[in-house]
Amino acid sequence: MTIASDTTTRPAAEAGPVTVLGLGAMGSAIARTFLDHGHPTTVWNRTAAKTAPLADAGATAAPTAAEAVAASPLVVVALLDSAAVEEVLASVGTAVSGRTLVNLTSGSPSQARANERWAREHGAAGYLDGKIMGDPPYVGTPDILFPFSGSDTAFAAHETTLRELGTVTYHGEEPGAAAVEFMAQVSPPPTSCSSATCTPCGCSAKKASTWPGSPSGSAPPWPSFRRYWARWPKRSRPVGTGRTSARSTSRRH
Repeated sequence: MTIASDTTTRPAAEAGPVTVLGLGAMGSAIARTFLDHGHPTTVWNRTAAKTAPLADAGATAAPTAAEAVAASPLVVVALLDSAAVEEVLASVGTAVSGRTLVNLTSGSPSQARANERWAREHGAAGYLDGKIMGDPPYVGTPDILFPFSGSDTAFAAHETTLRELGTVTYHGEEPGAAAVEFMAQVSPPPTSCSSATCTPCGCSAKKASTWPGSPSGSAPPWPSFRRYWARWPKRSRPVGTGRTSARSTSRRH
């Protein structure tokens, strides 16, 4: 079961400040969505020129990641990879104290746990790990999925804002749970294996997995994933798809 996203624009007085670190295609789409919903939005990118279109739209461009983090109680990270996250967080340091850190960068469950430890050790108000299933043009619509896990308190405090990004599910306080859910949805276990000791998460037979309806038998290219997923009957999807925690299901009512 998925939960409908609230994409209603709120009055500026109700839309709190947000910072976005990383302005690739996805980060820029996220920042623009926050601006469209009335949030005072601070942005930072390693290549400063990428902040210009958002600054023209009303965002504040910060000269450093630390200054960007200090500007808002909610900080959303959308960088290239986990190595980039580690490097940027090292430059941020204690500026994250009292802020909620939301990392939407692709990464493993163990990386999510490491980021949560870093946030806690540096005084963050909370850490949420999120994953993205969809393309930048769909940010701000129900057609993009954002599974989250991490601090229950942080999710409750910022749930309304996060739901402006798309369809959101919450998978509990274990920081790595959203990454596990993401992996379960995009990487089904192999349909056959020649090894008696094979497990769904470890062996080379995983490369032979078949995706119903995919001409090549493998996972479709990322840009076409949303369209492919929409065509796949729910009853045929791999274990882990379309599930939410009891917490997220109850929030629907």
